[in-house]
Amino acid sequence: MLLCSGHDYSVDTAPGTVMAFVLEPSLLEREIDLLNVSRPRNWSLRSLQLPLSSKDAAAWPDLIRLYGKAADRAEGAPGSDDLRGVEDRFASWLARRIVVASGLVELSPSSRQVVERVDAWIRANVAQPMSLDELRTVAGVSARTLQKACLARWGQNPMELIASRRLERARSLLSSGQAPTVTTAALRSGFSHLGRFSVVYKRTFGEAPSETLARNSAVTLRD
Repeated sequence: MLLCSGHDYSVDTAPGTVMAFVLEPSLLEREIDLLNVSRPRNWSLRSLQLPLSSKDAAAWPDLIRLYGKAADRAEGAPGSDDLRGVEDRFASWLARRIVVASGLVELSPSSRQVVERVDAWIRANVAQPMSLDELRTVAGVSARTLQKACLARWGQNPMELIASRRLERARSLLSSGQAPTVTTAALRSGFSHLGRFSVVYKRTFGEAPSETLARNSAVTLRD
């Protein structure tokens, strides 16, 4: 059973018969994204039952044991590469099963080439002004074909994709300490209207950009 954050649940079972693993949603989203599947516009991670084959069921306890060993080694050393590697491995394993259970299918090769080219260009030029015509030129297809490919890949039109990548960049700058202020993070991510940026950021991540920055500052001071 996959239980997503924000959902209430209870477990009624004998002690010792349930194993649980807590995973950052962003890791899971990243691994699903790497699978290049077509997602409906309204698709999102949700709680669901994941049917497991006998091979899958056997792999689960092995992954839990690997995590336990890595966590023990990382005790007193948060952010251990070893622990992060196990989390990445588990996220990859789980993402594939979510894709199957959700009935998502792989993009066609032509659509995949289009979205990969456009996504790479947006990420490389995220702080610069962008237009649909520019994206269409980068992709080498019509605006209609580009929109169809982006909607199939991310459930977003091209302009919504730009906004998402800018928000991701801003969050990365704020949480990693690469931006000393919210204004710096916003401008370096392509946002010119700071008030609008704060509103969209909070709606997307559930916290104000200043809160993300403050949390990183607190971690830095403790270190």
